[in-house]
Amino acid sequence: MLRFLLGAILTVGTLFTTAQIHNPVKWSFDSKQISGDEYQLLFKAEIEEHWHIYSNTLSGDEGPLPTEFTFEKSNDFELIGGIVEPKPIKEFDKNFQMELLFFDDEVTFTQNVKLNNSTTVKGELTFMVCDDSKCLPPDYIEFSFDLKKSAIKMKMAESKKEEKTEV
Repeated sequence: MLRFLLGAILTVGTLFTTAQIHNPVKWSFDSKQISGDEYQLLFKAEIEEHWHIYSNTLSGDEGPLPTEFTFEKSNDFELIGGIVEPKPIKEFDKNFQMELLFFDDEVTFTQNVKLNNSTTVKGELTFMVCDDSKCLPPDYIEFSFDLKKSAIKMKMAESKKEEKTEV
């Protein structure tokens, strides 16, 4: 009876572990105040070894989905330009039978914004992750930047620096 119970526990544990969704990309978000009401939003992806995500400049109906950023429409802020990404890797992909632009290891996308009234910029990013043999379904992640709090933290840090230099 004890063997049966132990076997059942191990089987259920194994099934639970293999049923969990593999997520080889970890996203983090940050912002930098550029000047007065202008901020740079930072979207950093840390990508597990052997996996990659795609450039936001992919086009066409065939192939993998590009990494895309959608911002909630608001009169309280303006997007300045578009998403900026570093130079992607350009390589022929045997699975899609086409040349693709992608990133591995890590990548940071940026978007500049100008605040009119809002303190928050919200949206969603969509991305697809693949390795040499398979792709996972597209993933959707909501993001939110509270920029005025970021500016307040910056001002507090600057005033602490000034206090230290005065001593």
